[in-house]
Amino acid sequence: MAKVTGIQQDEGWCYIGCSGCSKKIFREISSFTCVTCNETNVVAALVYRVILTVSDATDTAAFLGFDMEVAKLRNIQASKAAQIVGIGVDAQVDTDLPRSFAEIFGNTYTFQLKLKDFNFTSKHQTFTVSCVFPSKVHP
Repeated sequence: MAKVTGIQQDEGWCYIGCSGCSKKIFREISSFTCVTCNETNVVAALVYRVILTVSDATDTAAFLGFDMEVAKLRNIQASKAAQIVGIGVDAQVDTDLPRSFAEIFGNTYTFQLKLKDFNFTSKHQTFTVSCVFPSKVHP
């Protein structure tokens, strides 16, 4: 269990991904290509990639949340929170942090993390969230 105390915005809060697999896609002159799906002309979609600053009674950490888990925190998909402006190589994401993110600050959640060997190296700075649950209030 940890309380959300902030969002690290230096790397943004979403990216343009494949609507089929959510992996990052490559921009071509007038379209997008998904290497994972091995397709050109894929439909682009905004996908959450949010680094949350969280804390508990012992320390502070950075948790990396992707699309579905962040959507659970906010009850809104990334595609509804912002938009892709332009097409092909000119495509950009409206990068202003949506005001609705303010609703999660100060809230406590139970985070399930996906840990791998690299999570225990000195260069690793974030832990990937695999599931988020609202914390139950105990009387």
